[in-house]
Amino acid sequence: DLVTFSTNYWWEANIVRGPDGSLIAGSDDFFVYCFSDTGERRWVYRTGFLIWAAAAFGDDGTVYIPSFDMRVYALDLTTGALKWKTDLGNAIVAAPAIGDDGTLYVGAFDGRLYALDSESGKVKWSVATGGHIYASAGLAPDGAVYVTSTDGMLYSLDGRDGSVLWTFFAGNAIRSSPAIGPDPERKDDYLVYFGGGN
Repeated sequence: DLVTFSTNYWWEANIVRGPDGSLIAGSDDFFVYCFSDTGERRWVYRTGFLIWAAAAFGDDGTVYIPSFDMRVYALDLTTGALKWKTDLGNAIVAAPAIGDDGTLYVGAFDGRLYALDSESGKVKWSVATGGHIYASAGLAPDGAVYVTSTDGMLYSLDGRDGSVLWTFFAGNAIRSSPAIGPDPERKDDYLVYFGGGN
């Protein structure tokens, strides 16, 4: 009963459990699916292309999911109704990260990290890296945003305006998300962990 132009019918994206216990997953058939925790299909929403990214959830009952169709979608978690969609102009496979102030951080294949207003979808700022962004951003407790790029760099950004605080060159393409964790030596407030192509 679902019409699609896709010839792929497999799950590429990770399945994510929502705050209400529902399961959200994007598929290569262009659809976002919401299932109950018992496997009953609650709703389906069709995007314009493949979905490889995992969903993220807002405190207001919104689920955010990007698609290869270059758009980020904000859907009502209960009904699947569209709240907004924003075209970023390039394919997106990285899951969004949501800051404490509601800012949505999304990397795209044009090599830019975008900061979106989660209520409207409006782009607040964007910053360019030297390669496509494949992985989700990491958010630190001090407001810094960390993003990796296939240019081999880890970028530390100011979450308020996207200004580059510093960079670290890993020597090869990076397609893993940075993780924020404790410093075992307790010299710093936190460390940034990531895996590289080398």
